[in-house]
Amino acid sequence: MLNFFGLPILIAFALGYYFPYVALALSPYAFIVLFLMMTSSALDIKWSILKNIVSNKKEIIVGLFFLFLFFPLLQWFLAKVLVREESLFYGTLLASLCPVAIVAPNFSKMHNGDEDLSFLLMIASMIFFPVAVFFALNLTHQTLHLRPIIIDMLILIFFPILLGEIIKWIDQKFFSQKLTTRWRKIAAEFNMLAIAFLAFIYLGASVSKLNLSYTPWKELFGVFVIILFQDFGVYFLARWIMRQFFSEEKAQALTISLSMKNLAVSGAILLFYDPKASLASAMGFFTHALFFNFLVINKPKK
Repeated sequence: MLNFFGLPILIAFALGYYFPYVALALSPYAFIVLFLMMTSSALDIKWSILKNIVSNKKEIIVGLFFLFLFFPLLQWFLAKVLVREESLFYGTLLASLCPVAIVAPNFSKMHNGDEDLSFLLMIASMIFFPVAVFFALNLTHQTLHLRPIIIDMLILIFFPILLGEIIKWIDQKFFSQKLTTRWRKIAAEFNMLAIAFLAFIYLGASVSKLNLSYTPWKELFGVFVIILFQDFGVYFLARWIMRQFFSEEKAQALTISLSMKNLAVSGAILLFYDPKASLASAMGFFTHALFFNFLVINKPKK
């Protein structure tokens, strides 16, 4: 299923551009779909892996540094040069601070990376994400309403984990884990369709709110360059850096995790407070689709 992960996203991206008002009408459901997607991923959390945090402490600290400081700072400098429109600027800023994508451990495994390390970094990034956004928006004096955004982040991250644990407990208690076992068989398809649905909504809602006729193409191109760097630029730069300090397995896991961000989180939040700002997340889905295909094409041969 990972081999075709990017295709529905590309189709949804095109549909969002041509049917923006349909996407805008469906936008209230984006938060629900993302909540369900996060809950689905919570069902796969293997808490036993957390005992490996100590042995991977150095890698996780390095990963968080590059995830929330080094690469976001590079993107911030690019945004200061390339983006003037305020909504697009802080949409790009928030996109640069997103946690590791849910599918990153799967792609790490595909490329012979340390799947457990990628998973641990994903969990750690979810915890640090609200803190990073709080400091970033305060330090850059953005006019976005900070308190409700932080609350939404907590709802989208910690409540799905709690709900996932409740579902697993009920399933183990009354259904002998049959429900979660069956769900895992279709979870990849659900995540793929959910991401495509969110891509459709984010782009369509942005297009309907942001009159492209009055938005300089230079601005849009600037956002696209930054988002493209967030996937491909981070991948190639991180791969070179990580190989200097870590084994190939750990370097591969860190590289893929750093270059795959959960833009669905920033997009869902921005839809409520500034749909124009969610354009960066929408463009991110497009580059994600290209990046997914790139990883599939370049996966190691068995």
